Amino acid sequence: AIADGLRERIAAVAPGVDIEFGQLVEDVIGDLTTLPEPIEVRVFGEDRELARRTARDAAALIERIPGIADVRDGIVVSGPNLLLAPSERGSRLGVDAAGLEALVAPAVGGIEAGQVPRTARVWPVRVVLPSPRRDRATSLLETAVPLAGGGGAALGDLASTRVVPGDIEILRDDQRSMVSVTARLSGRDLGGAVTAIQSRLRDSLTVAPDVRLEYAGQWAEQQSSFSGLSLVLVLATCSVALILLAAFRSWAQTLAVLATALCSLAGVFLALRLSGESFNLSSFVGAIMVVGIVAENAVFVVAAHRRNLAQGLDPDQAAAGAAARRVRPVLMTTLAGIAALLPLVMGWGGGTALLRPLALAVAGGFAVSAPLLLAVLPSLLRWTRAGSS
Repeated sequence: AIADGLRERIAAVAPGVDIEFGQLVEDVIGDLTTLPEPIEVRVFGEDRELARRTARDAAALIERIPGIADVRDGIVVSGPNLLLAPSERGSRLGVDAAGLEALVAPAVGGIEAGQVPRTARVWPVRVVLPSPRRDRATSLLETAVPLAGGGGAALGDLASTRVVPGDIEILRDDQRSMVSVTARLSGRDLGGAVTAIQSRLRDSLTVAPDVRLEYAGQWAEQQSSFSGLSLVLVLATCSVALILLAAFRSWAQTLAVLATALCSLAGVFLALRLSGESFNLSSFVGAIMVVGIVAENAVFVVAAHRRNLAQGLDPDQAAAGAAARRVRPVLMTTLAGIAALLPLVMGWGGGTALLRPLALAVAGGFAVSAPLLLAVLPSLLRWTRAGSS
């Protein structure tokens, strides 16, 4: 909200100025992963002018999407260049291209004058001309330079000048010419914003056959992380299944426990939906935690059911007795977990925004798991009829 307010005020006072707002943690993580911007659309094409035109059109379309700010078309111009070549007088005085470069270099970059040692470090010293008070190109041409035969002359007397437009920065990715269109978010989640961008570009952007678009930035890193966490969730579920099979030697009871644990994920998505939070990496980790915790609580319900069957009770009585025996532990675990996470769920205190999705996911999973453990799981166990051996 602060960035949006400042963006409007600065745009009103200084229109045409490029403004960029970033967050410290977000930018540091982005720099470390070489993905500094949340949204990045890479335009690949060997025809650079065509790729730049496509990038401009894409940036114009992205800029009109709500919740997108600080759109850049990725076309960076270095600025006009001043070309110097030996003039006729310079050639008569023996100044060729290499000699002209040697005369210009001190006036532009200064001259190395030695080093100054300070404690454990050595600082280089460079002598440079004072900053010009008027046009830099004019001041450069008026700079007096020495001649090899003695005497001196103004640099402009020895060289002919020509101003040419600046060069456009060329980026490559995997040896492919690329233009990178970037943008940031303003009050919108990353996944929804990229989905809207993909839909808008697919419907409204004309892309030549030899031009290709790729979506990168933090969104690509997020998708990679989601894939990794999905694999973790699958492996964790398989590990739980193996442990349950080793402990109970019953496929039916194992599947009943896994079904209860996975159904508790409905509470994760319900809590996120009601709170307006997005399903991100933090909430994904919370979902994995819910599966493990609910499966652990379910093991005690199954153990109580098996113990009742071993005592000679029929399946209905064994299931009801297991549910009655586990009411207090399940409610204590659920209420204690939700109470511990309540400050994060409510967003009390500084820095809670980072962990709030995780807390919401775990609290929602806990809330839904209680009736599943006490009502649904015993009902499923009634039909397993597994012995206690």
